[in-house]
Formats: sequence, C-alpha cells, structure tokens
Amino acid sequence: MATKTNPECDDCNCRKQQEEFKKREELKPKPVVVVEVDTAPLHDENPFEEELKQAEREKPQLTEGVTVAYTKPAKSATNDTSETVGDVSRQSLDELMKQMQSL
Repeated sequence: MATKTNPECDDCNCRKQQEEFKKREELKPKPVVVVEVDTAPLHDENPFEEELKQAEREKPQLTEGVTVAYTKPAKSATNDTSETVGDVSRQSLDELMKQMQSL
C-alpha cells in the first residue's frame, strides 16, 4: 500500500522530501511479473484410484434401427403441431360454439 503525498503541506522540508521520494520511486526498476503455467495435475496422488471412465468411453456403433434405451428419438423434419391442436383460425365462431355445447 502506497501513501499519497500531501501537496498542501505547509512545511517546506516535507514538500522537498516528497519530491525526492517521487524521484527515487521513478528511478527504481519496476518488478516484472512472470506468470508460470503449471502443467502438472492438481492432485498427484489418487488413493482410491478413481477415474472418469464415462468421459473416455466412445459411443458404440449400433446397427440401423437399434437405439439405446436412454437416448432420445430424433425429431422429425416437419413439426405437425397443427394436427394435434386443430386449426381454430379456419372455424367460425358458430362452429366453435357447437363444438363446446356438444362436449
């Protein structure tokens, strides 16, 4: 932590020392910060011999039509949500009222 100088100091000796200190600080070589990258693993010892085998495993090659139980089915190229919901925009209000009354 560096202290700041007081430019409003009334003592002429104090101001003189402040100027001398500034000059000395400017002449000092600034330290060069060298960042070392550590490539060693974080923990060299593994007492329980735990490994992430899940990450190492490759996906098995399955024949066509066979899927694994936990994979999601592929989405179809066309999304036919209008068939399941119904096209309400084409029906008139009277037709919708008749459908509601029949329920």
